[in-house]
Amino acid sequence: MTFAALQTNYCKCGGPGKRRNPTGKKLGRPRVYTRIAGINPGINVNDEVHSYFHVGATHYFARKCSMQKALDHIIDIYFSKEFTDDQGRVRIHIDENAKPTLTQFRYFVNTTYPFAERYRKRNGQKRWNLEGRGLVGRADGDIQGPGDRYFIDATVGDVYLRSQLDRQRIVGRPVIYFVIDTFSRLIVGIYVGFEGPSWIGAMMALVNVVTPKVSFCRQYGIDIEEMDRPSHYLPKILQADCGELKNTRLGHNIVHGLHVEIDNVGPWRPDLQALVERRFGSVPATFKEFVPGYIRSDFKERGAEDYRFTSKLNLYEYTGNVIRAVIEHNYHPIGGKLPPAEMITEGMTACPIDLWNWGIINRSEALPTASVDEVALNVMYPDKAKVTSKGIEFNGDFYSCPTALREEWFSIARKQEWHEAISYDPRDLGTFYLRNSKLPNGYEVCSLLDPNSSRAGKTLVEVQELDHAYKDNLAATENERQSRRIQSRREMRAVEKRAIAEAKAIGSPEGTKTARLASIRENRSQEREAQRARERFNLAQSNAVDKVTVSSDLGGSGSPTNSMTSDLLAILRQHRQDRGRDGDG
Repeated sequence: MTFAALQTNYCKCGGPGKRRNPTGKKLGRPRVYTRIAGINPGINVNDEVHSYFHVGATHYFARKCSMQKALDHIIDIYFSKEFTDDQGRVRIHIDENAKPTLTQFRYFVNTTYPFAERYRKRNGQKRWNLEGRGLVGRADGDIQGPGDRYFIDATVGDVYLRSQLDRQRIVGRPVIYFVIDTFSRLIVGIYVGFEGPSWIGAMMALVNVVTPKVSFCRQYGIDIEEMDRPSHYLPKILQADCGELKNTRLGHNIVHGLHVEIDNVGPWRPDLQALVERRFGSVPATFKEFVPGYIRSDFKERGAEDYRFTSKLNLYEYTGNVIRAVIEHNYHPIGGKLPPAEMITEGMTACPIDLWNWGIINRSEALPTASVDEVALNVMYPDKAKVTSKGIEFNGDFYSCPTALREEWFSIARKQEWHEAISYDPRDLGTFYLRNSKLPNGYEVCSLLDPNSSRAGKTLVEVQELDHAYKDNLAATENERQSRRIQSRREMRAVEKRAIAEAKAIGSPEGTKTARLASIRENRSQEREAQRARERFNLAQSNAVDKVTVSSDLGGSGSPTNSMTSDLLAILRQHRQDRGRDGDG
């Protein structure tokens, strides 16, 4: 006999997965606390009670209430009765020996609905993804080396800044953009500004990725060596959340012009970007003690300091602190990350700089590079501009470029208009960039034909505000203009009626139609003379002019005679009539 011969086979007992439908006496252990000794109150959970429990579970998940309240909901519907007491008040009677218990209901919910389903029904799929699911694998599990994947994200800085124009003015909190290499955790691009989390901010951060870091840091008074921030490569994949890079139209040029794949994570999933999200906490922690007005955890609590009024730094100074903190981060070992064995044998640590430099040599292939202008061209807003006879029309204004003048586009456009691909910066609509692979560098600058245009030097937002304000002005004065139009129509209608009435009062004209048509020229001449007599200038009537008598031996009167004046006027009139006759002929 062996030990296995004496083992029980409880695994083969019962009906696993089969639900019982008990009848008869109450099953299970008796209650510990009961009002009547020797009695086992309660009911069995049969199929009917199961259906009641399903109703309670639905209430429990939908209302997000406690299980006790869900059980009360079941008792209220199925196990309670109303009665009227001696005073006529409605009361509720519950038979304690004929109702389910909280333990029975909890057991039903926990065994009928798996944990994941219960969590999703109570808290939603988004919260399950963020807080409930298991954390298996690593964010960089599929990464081979530097440049395989960059993360980009933005956050609002925990500090209020002062204006660079007037330090007494509070301008609010800045927005910080980080671009981080997944393999090394190296921060390869930054941008600090007041552009909200949007395409413009992401555009600036992506340009900073390929910007020479030595010259960039020098703009903020920071001297570094190339080895301190050696990154200037483009990634194979750029990963972002569904904010900045979700617009497929804006990201088209990044994919096709820079050959960088864009990968957007799902909404409400900051855990998928934990590498960059964590840096928003660790990097500012480096300098927050040196930043007056840095927002602490007690912000807006009663009695806490108002950090908006203790701020002192402007954007330039704060950006310099961010750069210094990024450099320090790049040299700090990453906690919880063990570098490859080869790095350890070479005496290197798991700091981002070492991981980057080692990975570039041993793990990565030749990473793609691009100039600042090339990246800027492909991250700017793409659009279409129409070539017309008046110029290249875009956003209501007309532009020109050397190619358009050289190839006589505007003359050709008089017969057939067409569109050209462009890129533009919404912060300045004074210029945009004509995109064409046949052009040198693939683009050409187009400038406003009218440099005095009201839109010159304006941003897209300012132009839209001007257009909106102008339309508001039109709408505000439309009622007055309509009143004037109606008044004019009434007056013109009155003139028409008066003319018709006077014509009827005169009666039918004399003579035939032929005779009337033949006299048009003579009638016109008479009407013209009458009009000239009415409209001629006579300054003597408005200004007191002394009459001067000119003595002359001719005629004895000292002035031309009336007959001479009349003869001259007759001659001039005849000449005018002859010229008019020649013109009519």
